[in-house]
Amino acid sequence: HRPTGTHAYIVSSQGAKKLLDLLPKARYHVDLSAWALPELKLYAATPFLATQNFKAVSTVAKEKSMTSRFLRWCWTIVGFSKMIEQGGVPDIGWAWKCAMFALPLPFGNGRRVAITMGPMSAFWVLIVSLAVAYRSRPLLSFSVLYQGAICALIRYLSGTWSWRFVFGYLLVAAAILYL
Repeated sequence: HRPTGTHAYIVSSQGAKKLLDLLPKARYHVDLSAWALPELKLYAATPFLATQNFKAVSTVAKEKSMTSRFLRWCWTIVGFSKMIEQGGVPDIGWAWKCAMFALPLPFGNGRRVAITMGPMSAFWVLIVSLAVAYRSRPLLSFSVLYQGAICALIRYLSGTWSWRFVFGYLLVAAAILYL
């Protein structure tokens, strides 16, 4: 797997030149933008020799909220918790607080609101759960489009935008709806 995070890493001069050429100005999480570049050769020691402190207090999310507990339960049921732990994150609660991007507030005099991964994921899990409970193909198709829109925005911000990516989500949503 490809590691994430910008802690305890070494960059060669050749790698630094690639980073500067490919990402002269990061518009998204630097680690996710950089490490998503297929041109970079990444290596990781396993188990990890160093990890981040994921217990730090968040400035963008409430601790132990009901939606946070719901998402933690959903991640555990579908196996995401185990995947996240294997990726080096000891507490999945950190992912709830992870800021994905900031949206400018209209009439906010330049102020922005942080959009975090937790509520976005919880909303998606809720849509999928309702689609399954009601056996609703249109709702399931909408959940694919919602996830696709969020992922497309993130890919745009990280500089990895691709129309093929968007077309893939549209194709899956249409297949769910019409097949």
